[in-house]
Amino acid sequence: MCRFFLPPGYTRTKPMAKPKLGALLPVIDAILSADGSAPVKQRHTAERIFEPLRDDHGYVRRRLDCGLMVLQSRACDIACSW
Repeated sequence: MCRFFLPPGYTRTKPMAKPKLGALLPVIDAILSADGSAPVKQRHTAERIFEPLRDDHGYVRRRLDCGLMVLQSRACDIACSW
């Protein structure tokens, strides 16, 4: 502890597990990759991505979880394209 001016914060050793939504990540990525060639006004919103997950794949968790995953995937796509 003496080496640091402030004690270092907690860092995860493994990425956080996503037991419910993790199996549906390929579906979300497929929808977002198909949206890449569509005009901006015709791309799926998080709400429109949530609906087929709920209806076709039986996802019963919160919309917010799906929305956060979509936001994270889009941010990764933007950051990786630089």
